[in-house]
Amino acid sequence: MWETSPCLEDRKIIDTRTHCQLVRESKKADRLPLSELCNEVAPHASVKTIKCALVLVNIKKWRARKRLFLKEEHAVKRPAWAKKYKD
Repeated sequence: MWETSPCLEDRKIIDTRTHCQLVRESKKADRLPLSELCNEVAPHASVKTIKCALVLVNIKKWRARKRLFLKEEHAVKRPAWAKKYKD
């Protein structure tokens, strides 16, 4: 199904079933942080092992959450807005 990687070659921490579940979950919840994905799918494996397993199916980078771009004038107005709508 996938080629072996040097980091997964010696030890089989992630079996075939877990690997397929990992790929499915990573495609389904692409905004989920990698550490949370690791805890949900394979809590016995490290984040580095999960990264190696995802590289095998060509998932190399994790999508970052989009951030709002604030102009200088909006950054000045934001504290007042935050205090107004705090509660």
